[in-house]
Amino acid sequence: MLVLRIAAYLLVAGIGGALLLHVFTRDRRYLRVAGRLATWGLVLTLVVFALLVFERIVLVPL
Repeated sequence: MLVLRIAAYLLVAGIGGALLLHVFTRDRRYLRVAGRLATWGLVLTLVVFALLVFERIVLVPL
């Protein structure tokens, strides 16, 4: 869980940095980077939650 928490902090910092670069440079590529980071972060979050639910439902009753 510590690794996931560190990854989440790095993801938020990356999105924030990309948005900040967009504000200062007005270059749209930084918005695309922030969007991609947010999308992959959401996908990773859903995969982790799915694994936690799978573990809770399938593996715990054993």
